[in-house]
Amino acid sequence: MTLKNQVVTLFCQLRLSEQESSGEKARAFISDAMRQMRRMPEYRSGKATLNLADNLRLLGDPMPLHA
Repeated sequence: MTLKNQVVTLFCQLRLSEQESSGEKARAFISDAMRQMRRMPEYRSGKATLNLADNLRLLGDPMPLHA
């Protein structure tokens, strides 16, 4: 993930069934990445926000990133 002034690398490891569609798998990874980002101090404090690109927002976690 590249932000305005930094690069953030997230490691997501999920147990997903082979029967899940590629869209379901993408949603699971985006959801886990957002979970990790919510724990970072700058986002947890509300000092920073993160917006997903339109094509990811359709797949992603509906919860806003700031707490």
